[in-house]
Amino acid sequence: MTSWLKFCFLLISFQVPSFALVEISKVFPAGAQKGTQVQVILEGKNFAHAKKLLFYKAGLTFEKMELEKNKLKLSLKVSATAETGLHPFRIIGEDGLSNLRYIHIAPFPEYMKASNIFSFEKAQEVKIPCSINGQLNGRQIDFYRFTLEKGQKISASLTCMDL
Repeated sequence: MTSWLKFCFLLISFQVPSFALVEISKVFPAGAQKGTQVQVILEGKNFAHAKKLLFYKAGLTFEKMELEKNKLKLSLKVSATAETGLHPFRIIGEDGLSNLRYIHIAPFPEYMKASNIFSFEKAQEVKIPCSINGQLNGRQIDFYRFTLEKGQKISASLTCMDL
């Protein structure tokens, strides 16, 4: 009886398929300006099985993909006519589709958040209107400096993605 159970265990273990679905945990930068080309770095798992990208909206095209450890570097081209807002995408892998992630397309120039901008004295200078791509860690506060005309008003919003 013991040898029969061992045989069943071996039979089951050889027949269980192993899937390696691509999993995206981080996208940075998470935004791009219309009419530009952007380098996006994805972090996650099983990128060795990535074949190409699937976009659910028109306006983004995939130019190049480069694997580096657990990071996937993408070169994307954003059309000048791309719709403003969130553009969902997935990676098509050998064993299926990855989880859904987004890249935000804006009509404004994009800034990458500078490092060490944790005080008024070290504030990052930006020209508005603009979009700023950055990552906050914990209770971090970043400072930005920009010029306004007397009576001019601004509207600021924060878009974040749950990881």
